[in-house]
Amino acid sequence: MKGSLESESVLQTKLAEAESTLISQRAALETHESTVAEIEAKLISALAENQTLVDQIIERQNKAEQLESVLQTTHQEVDGFQRIVLDLGRQNQALQIQLERLTNRQWVSDDSALACTNCNKEFTISIRKV
Repeated sequence: MKGSLESESVLQTKLAEAESTLISQRAALETHESTVAEIEAKLISALAENQTLVDQIIERQNKAEQLESVLQTTHQEVDGFQRIVLDLGRQNQALQIQLERLTNRQWVSDDSALACTNCNKEFTISIRKV
């Protein structure tokens, strides 16, 4: 009987130790589950933020492509305008020269005018200075 009491006492001690271990392991499990839940929540938040950033990148890339297209069109327009300005500059220069010729004409005195300046025919009694 004594042996069975000792054995019962040992078993109760082991049972108490097992229950204590079980309680501490359950507490550790709850802590770990809580930590896992927090990490999962952070992961979900990080994934959502990542998706938002990816969407923003795609949106900005599309905007950059549109702006590049507009820039290329604008460069082409500027090149066209520069050609037009150069052409207008040449035309202006030609008109300035023509205007200069027209405004610099001086009346030649009758004594100095010996021939027509257009056809170079000499003035005579029949071909008059007009």
